[in-house]
Amino acid sequence: MFSLYLFSKYRSELMGIATILIIVCHAPQYGVTMPQWIKTIISNGGFGVDIFLFLSGMGMYNSYKFNNIKKKGLLYWYLKRYLRIIIPYILIVAPILFWNPWNIERFFLPTIIELSGFGSIVGHGSLWFISCILILYLITPLLFIPLESKNKWLWTILFSIISLLYAYLPPITNIWHFMLQRWPSFFLGFALSQDIKERHTALIKIFFILPLILYIVLYISNHVLETHFSLFLFQGISMLTLFTLILDKIKNIHLNAFLSFIGTISLESYITNEYVLRALTTFSWQINGYNINSGNWTLYLGGTIICIAISYIVNKISIKLNQLLQIN
Repeated sequence: MFSLYLFSKYRSELMGIATILIIVCHAPQYGVTMPQWIKTIISNGGFGVDIFLFLSGMGMYNSYKFNNIKKKGLLYWYLKRYLRIIIPYILIVAPILFWNPWNIERFFLPTIIELSGFGSIVGHGSLWFISCILILYLITPLLFIPLESKNKWLWTILFSIISLLYAYLPPITNIWHFMLQRWPSFFLGFALSQDIKERHTALIKIFFILPLILYIVLYISNHVLETHFSLFLFQGISMLTLFTLILDKIKNIHLNAFLSFIGTISLESYITNEYVLRALTTFSWQINGYNINSGNWTLYLGGTIICIAISYIVNKISIKLNQLLQIN
């Protein structure tokens, strides 16, 4: 048995772990050379997105419920959530697009659509996760009543099945296919939020062992029988539980502080990892004809440090701007 409250207690640290997993799993996409077996392992770090979505679902339930208690109104809540995402997004992306290191011909309307945060769903912008989380914000009020009811687990299963079924409707290569597979993690975090807040306990075998078994079975099925089961939810919730139990076991102050710091700038880090790092690939990375970027390691390690620094600065500026706009 373990307390579900641990998911809330270590939320910042878990956000940090999710961020690191995502950054690391993107390394092969930037041509970082490594043995194939290492590449295979770290490429599976994409489940960090599902950890992030679970924690976001948890946060959105509390945020929307608090907004209802304060009677702030739906439009106020939408504006508050949108600004939390779009301010750091624009602060990072707009200068990169203006700089245009790729020398791509840009047009006004597609650029505005990309800067809106919804661009990836219409082919303008590569940050599918930003569009995904904004859409989930939009439907949060619709989720609140069924996922707070006595039948919330039936609704959670139903919403998850619908999103997974729709994800596999043709054409399965589109952005909706990629996003909808991850929504069950958000639904689960949303539905569990009140239980977490009330410090209910749960069986480790339900949150770790069972999802892990299902992941292994479906993984084998996908590779042997050529099925196409989505593995993200089971991989994400099992690893989320494992990381939570480890954090609670070791209780290392320095580790927690580091992970919390990364968790605080998780959104900004995700954005810079895509835009800033991609911009840095346009540099030659040579000094006097000598390549200082062997295996693209200098690009990725040095670029990641630059991204973290930019993310921290943008996070501080975003907080100030939200305070000025009185969106707290």
